[in-house]
Amino acid sequence: MTTAWTAAIILDDDHGVDSSDYPNFIRCHDQRLTLTYEFDPSSKRDGITVTIPLASLNTFSETDFDYLVPAMLGDKVTALMKSLPKRYRRQFVPVAPYVEAILKYLRTNKEKQLPLIEQIIKVLEQKTSIKLTPDLFDISKLDRHFLMNIAVTDKHGKVVDENRDLKALQAQYHDAASDDFNRTTQHVFAEVFKDAFPKHIAETYKVQGKKITAYPALAQVDNGFKIELLDSAEKACQAHEQGVLAFIKKGLNKEITYIKKQVLNNPKLTLAYRALVANSGKDNTLIDDMVDAVLLQSYLQDLPRDEKAYQAIIAQAKKTLVAEAQSLSKTILAILTHYRQARELMKPNWGCYADIDAQLNRLVYAGFISRTPIGKLPDIARYVEGVVVRLNKAHLDPQKDAKWQAQIQPFITQLVDRIGNKKLDKTLSDEVLDFAFLLEEYRLQVFAQGQVKVVGKVSEKRLLSMTVS
Repeated sequence: MTTAWTAAIILDDDHGVDSSDYPNFIRCHDQRLTLTYEFDPSSKRDGITVTIPLASLNTFSETDFDYLVPAMLGDKVTALMKSLPKRYRRQFVPVAPYVEAILKYLRTNKEKQLPLIEQIIKVLEQKTSIKLTPDLFDISKLDRHFLMNIAVTDKHGKVVDENRDLKALQAQYHDAASDDFNRTTQHVFAEVFKDAFPKHIAETYKVQGKKITAYPALAQVDNGFKIELLDSAEKACQAHEQGVLAFIKKGLNKEITYIKKQVLNNPKLTLAYRALVANSGKDNTLIDDMVDAVLLQSYLQDLPRDEKAYQAIIAQAKKTLVAEAQSLSKTILAILTHYRQARELMKPNWGCYADIDAQLNRLVYAGFISRTPIGKLPDIARYVEGVVVRLNKAHLDPQKDAKWQAQIQPFITQLVDRIGNKKLDKTLSDEVLDFAFLLEEYRLQVFAQGQVKVVGKVSEKRLLSMTVS
């Protein structure tokens, strides 16, 4: 027998159902999404269905729907724990107290931006000191009602497709969703800005009768700048950074011309950079990259969204840009000098060669000067100096280096499993970057202790406590 619970039934107290346990909508990314319920194991819609407009499809992530609704969360946590291999599962018997501890933690912390499994891992480790990894949970063992069913609708409200696999829906309908979003938003803002920064750029903007949330960003166009709308906060942040950067450079044209000629046009820098990019002749990308970096690192930690904030940045930069450029120039020269030294010391037949080569490729690459996360360039200088120290030691005692390598290898493997050959740049999540930079500090502690400064509290325990899944 099928039991379909519509919103009207759910909110009817006569049925003995608490509407807060079975809400008829959720708010996600500033959008109100309708929920419907059907409890019938034979139905494709068994469990909860969330309705998403096609134009908003690319906005969401799997984590957004990981927590279902309050009434079903405890059962899902129980099912996930029972999906563990037996050797782990028997460590959490009886399961009920652990489930209650997890639910209590979730009610208190409300870190819903993290995957549910990571939250479970965190609580179980606190309770038992047992360190689990996400791959130990067998999602295939879960009944399908523990995965949110996602119904994608067109602008008329008609269901286009539905699936419990959000990534599959996004892969199939990515272009259609983008086209639908662009058609809906392309004529919202038409004004072109040439000289004056916009009075105000909101964080979000509602379109299509407030059904769709868009994310405004300043964008450079052929005849100036305009506000464009994007379908995710992440895309908008990246686009806004580039738009603001271009607008700031226009406002500081005179000052930037000066630092290009008098501060950043350094023959030593150019020579050191060539060792990285392996080209010849004058490399304009180096100076342009440094201009972007000094602006981003020194003035754009918080991107302006109104004229007042923009003017404050311009005023500050006119006073301090030369000094900031000089400081950055010294930092980049130190990085590139250590990088060249490391490459000259490295020998392909050394046991540490592959690890160091991969490490350097993650840290120092063409474009790293402006792509490195804000505030991290001085740290990169320490990390590459640490590589030089390690190479000098490895030459004298390769066995000891191999022992130290084995000590850090599990953490390197964890990082590489997550990012592959990607660079440590601003496109990675904060979670991954925090782990990666803590690992770099740990490398200094292991390979260059007492010779290169280690910043912060660094230990294997801290690394183990950070889940990078």
